[in-house]
Amino acid sequence: MANHASEELKSFRMDSNHTKGIGMLAAIGAVLFVLGIALSFVKLDTDAEAAAPHEEKVGAEEHKEHGDASKGKMAHYASAQHEATAGGEAKAEGHGEAHAEAHAAHHGGVQIYDSISEGGTWRRAQWHEDQAAEAHHERAVPGLKAKIGVSLMIAAYLWFAVALFGVFFIAVCYTANAGWYVPIKRVMENYYRFIPIGAAMMLAVAFLFGSDIYQWLVPGIADHDSLIRHKGAFLNWAFLIGTGVFLTSTWAFCGHLLKANSKKEDVEGGLVNYMKSKVVSVAFLPLFGFGFSFFAFLWIMSVDPHWFSTIFAVYCFAGLFVSGMTITMFITTGLKREGYLPSFGADQLHDVGKFMFAFSVFWAYIWVSQYLLIWYANIPEETIYYYNRFQDYKVLFALNVVINFIFPFIALMPREAKRKIESLRSVGRVMLFGRFLDAFLLMVPGALGAAGGFHVMMIAAGATCMVGSIFLFVVYKGLEDAPTEARKHPFFEESLHHDTGV
Repeated sequence: MANHASEELKSFRMDSNHTKGIGMLAAIGAVLFVLGIALSFVKLDTDAEAAAPHEEKVGAEEHKEHGDASKGKMAHYASAQHEATAGGEAKAEGHGEAHAEAHAAHHGGVQIYDSISEGGTWRRAQWHEDQAAEAHHERAVPGLKAKIGVSLMIAAYLWFAVALFGVFFIAVCYTANAGWYVPIKRVMENYYRFIPIGAAMMLAVAFLFGSDIYQWLVPGIADHDSLIRHKGAFLNWAFLIGTGVFLTSTWAFCGHLLKANSKKEDVEGGLVNYMKSKVVSVAFLPLFGFGFSFFAFLWIMSVDPHWFSTIFAVYCFAGLFVSGMTITMFITTGLKREGYLPSFGADQLHDVGKFMFAFSVFWAYIWVSQYLLIWYANIPEETIYYYNRFQDYKVLFALNVVINFIFPFIALMPREAKRKIESLRSVGRVMLFGRFLDAFLLMVPGALGAAGGFHVMMIAAGATCMVGSIFLFVVYKGLEDAPTEARKHPFFEESLHHDTGV
């Protein structure tokens, strides 16, 4: 992969091969989506049978449970996720039988009641003695609507994060005076075009499926749940829409300015437009840092509204970076094969591979840091997040670490693996599945409990492919309005003589 900057730069135009590839991705996504829905109907009969006896049980025990809570001046606040046992009966965390079977432990005024039924279903109830007696909120058994809603949210979030990565990475490179990335800069400059589309998708899903995904959007939930009520200033429609519109419009506007300055640079040359882009980048980075933290807390972490982690936004950022860099690798190597990026050489590819490797390790570092802190502290409000995922998604829980850390760590360790297109693309395919799996585990257990089976994964994978086809179409269309290489960028010559030094 030698640099060929002297070659005439081809103007990019979407041809039949591009549209065919995008169409195939959308078609595969549609097939997976429909097939997943079809498979879910096989489960729906069982769910319906399980829901009936559960509702009867809740009705019979509700008065007794709430009466007991009133006597002890204690109230439930644990999320009641229904899990189907082997016998087909739906159980809920923290209900009547938990009182009879529980063994209590006291942690600073908090009583924890744990039990495992004969069917193997784990249940947990938590009470705070300083809370007034309140009615207990009961979540319905997740149905098809909830499964479709959380699948669409996963898809929109994943590709929104990739689009945001493009603006972030360019801003970092401008701020750091980086030059190696200039041959692939034009590709990432077009990612911002999907930001408003992805944001609109997420808002639409929230409006259509909000209460099925986010427990705090259930009408009247704050009246029955103290912790959600205490987070009411943050968890409400006004804050969701307000921050969503402000942040996404600001991020997209910064991306637009970077692209506009870059196009002017192709015509005017010099340093004027470069310095303008540098100012935009410096302004963007703090908006991204604080804004993405709000975004991660509000849109992703609040799927488990009782749980919290102060490094959750950093964890999501690590996933954003790996996803964005891997997608960038696929797009740029594809364009390289077609002759559109002649200056994109093995050294630049090596750097892309090193970023994929480094941030896979960083993701694992944050994963372990978050897990060990919660495990060591052993606070019930925190441990329930991992307990639910390990209890109901053991295989996926372990596979998440293997695919997102162990596999890329071993596969990308050799130097040559990061300098060859085929080897990097082979590793990238597995890493993309890992990013999907991580997003699945972030949202599905909190929204669906134990009901997120293989068919839900198929629905989510189908939605991800369909939204991905939209992302690729938007990015490729954006490449048509400017040369594929920014050859009048001040650091373009530097990028041609870039050497990784190893």
